[in-house]
Amino acid sequence: MQSLVFAAIAMRLMVTDTQSPGASSSSPASRPAGESQDSTPASAPASKPGPESRKEDKGFYVEARSTGTRRDTEPPRYVRRLGVTPIEDLSWLELGLDYRLRYEYRDDDFRRNDQVFDDPFMKRTRAYVGAKDKFDPFRFGVEFEDARRANSQFAEDDRDVNKNEIIQAFGELYFEDALGKDRPFRVQVGRMAFEYVDRRLVARNEWRNTTNNFEGARVILGQQKNDWQLDLFALNPVRRRIDLPDSANGEQQFYGAVGDIRAWSDVVTLQPYYFLLHQDGTAKTINREIHTVGLRGYGVAKAPGFDYDLQQIIQFGNSNERTHQAWAATAEVGYAFEGDWKPRASAFIGYASGDRDPNDSKSQRFDRLFGFARP
Repeated sequence: MQSLVFAAIAMRLMVTDTQSPGASSSSPASRPAGESQDSTPASAPASKPGPESRKEDKGFYVEARSTGTRRDTEPPRYVRRLGVTPIEDLSWLELGLDYRLRYEYRDDDFRRNDQVFDDPFMKRTRAYVGAKDKFDPFRFGVEFEDARRANSQFAEDDRDVNKNEIIQAFGELYFEDALGKDRPFRVQVGRMAFEYVDRRLVARNEWRNTTNNFEGARVILGQQKNDWQLDLFALNPVRRRIDLPDSANGEQQFYGAVGDIRAWSDVVTLQPYYFLLHQDGTAKTINREIHTVGLRGYGVAKAPGFDYDLQQIIQFGNSNERTHQAWAATAEVGYAFEGDWKPRASAFIGYASGDRDPNDSKSQRFDRLFGFARP
């Protein structure tokens, strides 16, 4: 019999938000998930009257209610922006400190070749420092992580262990109104960790003890509150090494474009996207070129009320000597009830194709790229 039982203990220490009432607030609690802290300040003037006043004030962004799809913010949620101190205005400085301890009880873990009892402790420390506004157009962010595992019967692996590593270190050029009022143009270069769409194909992977990250460049046109946004990137995935410094994986190149169309309808947000993963064959890897094209549509009818999240993904390319043809689809419909607890009931179905015959000329196994392990 195979079984998995988890018990989690989370402890968090973070820098207190010391911002004065008159300064702009960028606490993660005050902005939607996945949104940069370049959002409209809490103290922004009221928008002008008119049919678009609601959009100008709150923005076009709508948070999906679907289970497990809420993206982490940039910078991460544990980060706080400081405020005005008696000595100096530090509202441009971002600081964060986070510690997580998790105990896991694993009996006959199907992920292991040896199905034995294991009860490890997962320990993870993160720290972040960043700067915005003061040195514009230049900004930066640095994030440190120390991920370890104790009391385990198995050898250390990069899913759980990544010791004393810089998982983000990037510089950014930020031009606030380059594409129109409140529509910025941003260029980031360096090592980065972020999430896209519904996290199934590109994610930091918060449950796992270690973090997915990349090295390269990212261009962002617009911001999350705008009616449209386009993100472009050219990256190398970072290879996690347990006892040595991490390094970019030169055998893999990851390119992508992610769009957000938010003004088409009040109850529909469309997210078309394209990813290209190219891998050069080595003694340990095969030649691969996987193209991924997807379209996600989600929306909230009203609160409380119905919501939905639909997605179709197609993959094509080649995997060594075989043609790659795969697809996946997800659908979730939910209903949020009234009440202080905000209860929600939902139904979900997910499908991903698998390889029908490993000996033929076609590979139909869907590749989840750098997403998190869930349907």
